[in-house]
Amino acid sequence: NSLWNQTQAPSGYGGWALSSPTLNYVLQYNMADGTTTSDGAYDPMNPNENREMRYYANLNFNGANYRGRDVQYYLSEDVNVFPHGLDSPEGLGNVLHSSKTGYNIRKFQDESVGLTETSADRPFILYGLAEVYLNLAEASYHAGNEIDARKYVNKVSTRALQPEITASGTELLDAIRRERRVELAFEGHSFFDERRWMIPEHLGFDVKGLRWTKKVDGSVEPEEYTVIERPWFDRQYYLPIPLSEIEKAPALIQNAGY
Repeated sequence: NSLWNQTQAPSGYGGWALSSPTLNYVLQYNMADGTTTSDGAYDPMNPNENREMRYYANLNFNGANYRGRDVQYYLSEDVNVFPHGLDSPEGLGNVLHSSKTGYNIRKFQDESVGLTETSADRPFILYGLAEVYLNLAEASYHAGNEIDARKYVNKVSTRALQPEITASGTELLDAIRRERRVELAFEGHSFFDERRWMIPEHLGFDVKGLRWTKKVDGSVEPEEYTVIERPWFDRQYYLPIPLSEIEKAPALIQNAGY
């Protein structure tokens, strides 16, 4: 259907830009050579350069070529020299829904049809082969079979033109988790994956974004900023049991923290 195209496209295209991937998440995407954004090859002043192919397939970012023009999240340093970017909070369209982080979702969008037109032949992923391989990789690791764990995670990683994963131990598990975050992006897995992994720093953190500014010399520069502080409480590993259900069965104990 057309809903995904319209709701996820940047505001200047007539989209609603409802989803703004965080910079925290985007930093999970490697560089093209397989090094991480924690390594020296990553340049925070040029965050969109030399990234792995899934970065460009999954994300709309400032300067991305999308529907015939570059995405423009930037604000102008001087509007007498350059106008604000078309997709910025001062741009066109539904500006109240402009990206809050300097990113929007590109994955699943069909650029061959109009923003509100139907993509009848485009499937939405419910269960893909990549998930099968990643499930096998994670299960093999926990079963003590690192050979198979590497075999199956590499079926996904190398297909995305990343170098073969040769890690072992906890580094291998971290690599499998990163592959799930990137390969299965926006498919509804992350909410559940992060909770079962129980890694608090991936659950509660200051949500980061990039604020772009177009300078009077024509250059465009990013600035990292905190969009919102999002704390984590252990009770959030579970959902509360509805009071109506507890009243039906008084012996039922409410989950901790509710």
